[in-house]
Amino acid sequence: MTLEEIRNEIMNKFSSSWATATEICWPNQKFNEPNAIWIRPTIKMGETFVGEIGQGVGLRTGVLMIQIFDLANNGTKNALQYAARLETLFRRVDLNGVMFKESSSDILGLDDNGYYNVLVSIGFEAWIGE
Repeated sequence: MTLEEIRNEIMNKFSSSWATATEICWPNQKFNEPNAIWIRPTIKMGETFVGEIGQGVGLRTGVLMIQIFDLANNGTKNALQYAARLETLFRRVDLNGVMFKESSSDILGLDDNGYYNVLVSIGFEAWIGE
């Protein structure tokens, strides 16, 4: 799979499964922060490993990181419920060749902009050169 094919599969999943839950801050798109909870997905590509000698396949790795931003002084319940929902949405899912692993969440707390921040991370792999 190419980088664009990986990005497309992941963002299509967001569009079809999450778009009505909260506002989404899409990568490299203008975004006005709402006065409500919102999320920001980021795809971080990792290393690619040789699967076959020569012109054969390789295994590309990466991490889908989804930041959840809730308003300050709003408690933790909503952000953690959304984190659990996101973990379930991508946990051990195969999106047409983007194979997700186990998901995890990290409570980051208040950020410099006054939002309560939770980070959901899900590692993935995809074959390239097939």
